[in-house]
Amino acid sequence: MLFAVVSVEQDGDPAEIRERIRDDGVPRLCQALDLDSLSTRVELRFTTAAGARVA
Repeated sequence: MLFAVVSVEQDGDPAEIRERIRDDGVPRLCQALDLDSLSTRVELRFTTAAGARVA
């Protein structure tokens, strides 16, 4: 199982972030690890501090 904790700026869109993780991140990780599927839990933590961005 993959547990991911994601820091999100206050103006971040939780639905969009979840969708990107589900549609892009997890499938790419599965491919890299040669897995058919991977159970995933995502925790979004909202912050006012600007941090690194992934595009």
